[in-house]
Amino acid sequence: MPVICAAPGCSNKFVKGSEIRFYRFPLSKPQLATKWVQSLGMKNFIPTANTCLCSEHFRTDCFRDYNGKQFLREDAVPTIFSPGQETSKIELRKRGVVPKETNAANQMGMQADRDRTRETAMRREKRGGMRGGRGGRGGKQLSDRQSGAAKSKVYDSKGRLLSNGKDMCDCLDVDCMGCFYPCPECGSRKCGVECRCDRKWLYEQVEVEGGEIIRNKFAS
Repeated sequence: MPVICAAPGCSNKFVKGSEIRFYRFPLSKPQLATKWVQSLGMKNFIPTANTCLCSEHFRTDCFRDYNGKQFLREDAVPTIFSPGQETSKIELRKRGVVPKETNAANQMGMQADRDRTRETAMRREKRGGMRGGRGGRGGKQLSDRQSGAAKSKVYDSKGRLLSNGKDMCDCLDVDCMGCFYPCPECGSRKCGVECRCDRKWLYEQVEVEGGEIIRNKFAS
């Protein structure tokens, strides 16, 4: 199923390699999700877990930069909607004016509740189970473990991959020097939910906040 922007008049869709990124509605945060819907100006619109908006609808101050990569802030609200205007969306984003925050909050409906439950569980794993919590690199969520054969180890006693000797961070960025809180067992900042030393599994992929998937190039 193609990923397309839900904003009225916007025809952007996900294209691999494009600078335009897509972000799911924050259904686990009802008040914030309501603000997104209100910004769209669409009455009776109920987003699902797969409903997305593209990066062109967010001001530059809605993003944070980490190691040259842009990540959407957790409290960001889309405000750039100008259907029919000739000025480019990128220029509009650069000129965007900070709007007044509103305190409106509505229930998103039965379907949104179900989607919110799933996303809440995913966020709980990231914030509670992952030592990086909200301080984890770029808001990445660790997911999809790949286990080795029974009783066999994937990492050595120093947390390096046995297959190639790489000391790779659990965020799966091969250049990362460590972005989690220090591991209570080995002290490394490269261990995510569990210490990598003598671990019998590795992460097959991680999900960046906004839905982008980063795959482990060393997973078999």
